[in-house]
Amino acid sequence: MDWSTRIADRVLHSSVPEFEYPRRDLPAKAAFTGAMLSTGWVYEFVPPAWWTTSPRPGPQGVLERFVPLTELLPHTDVMVTIGGFGGPQPALAHGVPLVAAGKTEDKMRSPRAPPGAGPVSR
Repeated sequence: MDWSTRIADRVLHSSVPEFEYPRRDLPAKAAFTGAMLSTGWVYEFVPPAWWTTSPRPGPQGVLERFVPLTELLPHTDVMVTIGGFGGPQPALAHGVPLVAAGKTEDKMRSPRAPPGAGPVSR
């Protein structure tokens, strides 16, 4: 976030302070907007045939081309992720614990969220 505050008049960060490391040097130009969570999918979601069966598919899992997080997370016990912002923030908003491991961009830092960030295990 440092480089952007040098060139911009205002920097909006789509997170919350509790998910970031505490910083005394955070520029006044930076503002947290909160997580940008989807309230629903833009396109009509047509659930796969197995979606309404009970019980759901076993521990071996099911491979689908796409299922919106807004539909999936209410039925999720734990989320395995590479640790970017796109998955962990909605998962944490739904109270879903994370198993995160990533090696690029912010993904090495995100799983090391500070204390108070929610259900994060170190």
